Amino acid sequence: MLAVVLGVMPARLGVVMLGMAGVTVGGVGVMRRLVMVAGFVVLGGFAVMTCRVLVMLSCLVSLMVISRCGE
Repeated sequence: MLAVVLGVMPARLGVVMLGMAGVTVGGVGVMRRLVMVAGFVVLGGFAVMTCRVLVMLSCLVSLMVISRCGE
């Protein structure tokens, strides 16, 4: 099992290095833009999730206030 793991790891490293050697200078810029777009998508999703949690908490607080007014 150890021989298989040690044999696979250098093989993967070699594939990654060959893939990086084939990337042109313009390709690196494209990858950078793709990473930035992905980062904006993640941050946007986090903002939407945070907004929804705050709305849910505010509804909970308003329900608690309304229930106290009925007593």
